[in-house]
Amino acid sequence: MARKKKEDFDVVTASQTDDGTVVLTSVNELSEERMDNVIRHAIASYDPENKQYSTYLKISASSETLTVDRIDELARGLQSSLTNVQTVNGIIRNYINKDDLIGITYDAIEANVNTEFKCSFAQFPEQRNKTKQVNYAREVIDDFNTQINVRSLLRAAIPMTYAEGTYITYLRQKDENYIVDYYPLGIAEISDYLSNGQPVVLINMSKLKSALSKSMLKDKKNKALFFENQETEIQSNYPDEVYQAFKNGDTYAKLDVDHCGVIRIGNMGQKYGVSPLFRALRPALMLETFDTSDRVNAKAKAKKIIWQQLDPALMGPNNDKKGFSEQVTAHDNLLRAWKQNTVLVTTAPYVKDIKYVEPKVEMTNIETVKQYRNREMAALGISFLNTDGQQTVSTAKVSLDQLMKNIGKIAEQIEDVLKRWYRIRLEDAGVDPMYCPDVKVSTTEMMGMEMKKAIAQFLFTTLNCSYKTAYEYMGLHAEDELRKRQAETEEGYDDVFVARQTSYTSTGSSGGGDSDKKTGRPKGEETEKQIYDQQRNEDSK
Repeated sequence: MARKKKEDFDVVTASQTDDGTVVLTSVNELSEERMDNVIRHAIASYDPENKQYSTYLKISASSETLTVDRIDELARGLQSSLTNVQTVNGIIRNYINKDDLIGITYDAIEANVNTEFKCSFAQFPEQRNKTKQVNYAREVIDDFNTQINVRSLLRAAIPMTYAEGTYITYLRQKDENYIVDYYPLGIAEISDYLSNGQPVVLINMSKLKSALSKSMLKDKKNKALFFENQETEIQSNYPDEVYQAFKNGDTYAKLDVDHCGVIRIGNMGQKYGVSPLFRALRPALMLETFDTSDRVNAKAKAKKIIWQQLDPALMGPNNDKKGFSEQVTAHDNLLRAWKQNTVLVTTAPYVKDIKYVEPKVEMTNIETVKQYRNREMAALGISFLNTDGQQTVSTAKVSLDQLMKNIGKIAEQIEDVLKRWYRIRLEDAGVDPMYCPDVKVSTTEMMGMEMKKAIAQFLFTTLNCSYKTAYEYMGLHAEDELRKRQAETEEGYDDVFVARQTSYTSTGSSGGGDSDKKTGRPKGEETEKQIYDQQRNEDSK
C-alpha cells in the first residue's frame, strides 16, 4: 500500500477592512516566501484612491519595450540600417516627450538656435560692370532668401538634425517661386552612391503613396478643397522626377542631387546620421527602472498588513488538534475591534502576538540615482557649473558648451547647402555663378547682447572696420542709419539736442558766473623740494 504523502500547508485566515488594511491570523510562523507572496498580492490589488481607470488607445507604428539588450542590438551597424535608425528616432521622440533631461536638452537646442546669417559678396570697386552684376546678384539672393525663409529653415533643420541624426530637404521650383520641402526618413532613403561628393536621395514611392492615402476634403458642392486625387497632389507638391515615377509606376524616384540638401550628424562616414541623444538612452532607461522600482516599493510601504499569531500550544502536545474554531474566533474579535476609531482588543489567552508586517524593501540609493543622472547629462553634453561645490537651485548653472558645438557643426552643413542653392538661383536668373556669395550662419554665442556689443566695438575700434559692418553685427541697417543721420543734420538736430551741461560735458569756468575766476588748486609758496625739482628739470633739458 502506498504511503500517504505528508501534507505541508499553513491555514491562514485573511480579511480586508474598510480602510484597506489586510488582517492575517495563523497558528504557525509564516515563512518568508509566503509573506512575500502576501505582500505581492496586496500590492497588486492596491489602489490608493480606489478607482478604476481607462485610457484612449493610440495605435503606433513602433510600440516595442526598450531594454538594455535592445539598445545594444540597435547600436550595431546603426549608421547603415534605415530600419534601426527609424526605430531609434521613434524611441528618441518618445523620450523627448517624457524624460526630463532629454526633453530639456531638446528645448535648449531649439531655444539657442541662432537664425542670423550673413551673405558676403565679392567686390569689384574698379570694374563698374561687375559691380552692377554684384548688386543685381545681391537683389536676387535677398529675394531668394525671403522666398525659402532661411530663418525658418535654420529653426527647423538644426533641432531636427540633432534629434534624428539626418535631415533631408529639397529645393523645389515652380515658375519663379522657390520652396524648400522636408522629406522624413522612410519616405526618403539615402542610396549607396554619391554624385560629386553628395549623397543620392531616393523617394520610396509605395511609402509616399501610403502616407498620402487619405480622404480628400470637399465642400458642399462636392468640389475638392485642395486636390481632386493623389495624382494631382503629387504633381503639385513634389518634384517632377517624383511625379514621373508615379506615372510610370516605379518603385523609387531619384532626386536631383544639386537640389537636395542632406544634413547629418554622427554618421561616421556611413549613409545615415545618428542623434547624440541615442547615447543617453541607456542611463535614461536605468533611471526609468529605478523610478518604477521605487514606485512599487512605495506602494508596498503604504500597504498595511497586520498579523495575529496564535500560541502553538493550541495544537496540543502532539500537534494533533486543528484549532480552527479558536483561530476564527480570534480573527473575528480582532476585526470587530479594528472597526472602531480607537482600537482596543482583548484577546483570548491563546493569542500570542499581534504586529504589523512591514515589507523589507528599500528605495533606490540617492547616490546611485545621481550617478546615472550625471552619466545621462554627460551623454547629452550638458553639465552643472557650481560655484560652491554644492549643487543647489540657487548656485547651479547649466553648461551648454558641447550642445553649442553640435549646433555649429549642423549650421556649417546648412551653409554648404545654401551656397549650392544660391548658385542654382543665380544661374536661373542669368547671373554668372562667380558672383555667388559666401554664407555664414552666426554662432549661438553671438546671440547675447553683451557679446554683440563687444564684437562690434572690437571690429570698429581695433580692426577699424566700416560703420556698416559694426551696425550689422548689432542687427541694424547701415543704410537706414545713414539716411536718418543725414535728415537729422539737415533739420538741425545737433543744434537743438545739444549736450546738457554736466561735470562730464563742461569745464569748471563755463556755465555763467565769474568767468575770470581762477579754478584749480591755489598756488602757495614754493617749497625747497619744488625749487629743487624745477632746477633739476631745467638742467636735464
